[in-house]
Amino acid sequence: MRVALLSSLLLSGLIAGGCHGESAASASRPAAAPKPPPLAEAPKAPAAPSAEAERPEPAGSLVVTGDLKPSEAAELSFKAGGQLAVRRVTRGDRVEKGQVLGQLSDTEAQAQLAQAEAAVAMARAQTAIATDQAQRVETLRTQDAAPGNAAVATKLQVVAAEAGVRQAEAATALARANLANHVLRAPFDGMVTRAPDGIGGTVGPGYPVFRLEKLDPLLLVGTLAEADLARVSVGDAATVDVGGRVVSGTVRAVVRSLEPVSRRVPIEITVPNPDGTLIAGAFVRARIGEPGAAPAVAPRAEGSAEKP
Repeated sequence: MRVALLSSLLLSGLIAGGCHGESAASASRPAAAPKPPPLAEAPKAPAAPSAEAERPEPAGSLVVTGDLKPSEAAELSFKAGGQLAVRRVTRGDRVEKGQVLGQLSDTEAQAQLAQAEAAVAMARAQTAIATDQAQRVETLRTQDAAPGNAAVATKLQVVAAEAGVRQAEAATALARANLANHVLRAPFDGMVTRAPDGIGGTVGPGYPVFRLEKLDPLLLVGTLAEADLARVSVGDAATVDVGGRVVSGTVRAVVRSLEPVSRRVPIEITVPNPDGTLIAGAFVRARIGEPGAAPAVAPRAEGSAEKP
């Protein structure tokens, strides 16, 4: 019993001594210096404006949408009526100015021309006879062998005969023109977009038989807002987007007259088509005045005086 009590007292003393030693060691260590508070971040000075910021913003381009149309197109018809006897071209053919497209049967026209030419020959013969007679009568009158009124009459006959010649010649020219009207020629270079299926049909004067379109260049016909009229001039360059392909064009016309319904300004842009890849009737978009790169602003030398 006494031994257990001594062991308990000894254990308590060891525990107390250990705690005291730890407290003394802690007291002997120097205290850690407190951390300084974080320095406040100095405010950043505003950045000086760069040369890019000083550049003026380029004006935006104007967008025009519309259909590509032939630069020239014509519904071609015969001035005379008759049966179509010759067809020289079909749809899709390219023709040159003056090339024959078709011809009507001209049997009657040829006969009318021959009749008119015969009338000219007869009138000239009558004129020659009247002139010879007038000369004979004039000779007799100078010899006092014929009255003066006979000489006057023969001279008037010559005048009438000469008038008959001119009338016959005019009739011949009319018959020749009528014969030429039986032939239809291309008024300009282009492509035939409509033609008769065959020959043998009868057509009347002025009835459209062929259609010819000039596809190089093409013409973009669109409109602009009235407020944008001052920003466009004839001759301005344009970029035309045709199904992802970009081609260059030129403003051909700016009509300074508003359309009555839309109250917009009609505009036309010429679009070259030398290879024939662009299609008339296609809906396209064009930009006029595409913004380009602004000129660089030269940096100012340090210490230079600013001009007032």
